[in-house]
Amino acid sequence: MKSLQGNLAVDTSAWIEYFLGTELGRRLDGYLSSSQPKKVFVSLLTLTEIYYVLCRAVGDVQSSNSHPHFRL
Repeated sequence: MKSLQGNLAVDTSAWIEYFLGTELGRRLDGYLSSSQPKKVFVSLLTLTEIYYVLCRAVGDVQSSNSHPHFRL
């Protein structure tokens, strides 16, 4: 597989894979952790969807407490 390069727009499914620690998520982690210059773009809709998934998984209070930047 080709490695990720340059700027990247990351969608909800990629972030969910990242937070779950799957193989695809580890690829994103490797890219984010690399020393090469990059910009990662995330839309407001993506952030909202991630918050929604977190709320469904652990509840809205715990999601807000553990991830204060996701408060809406």
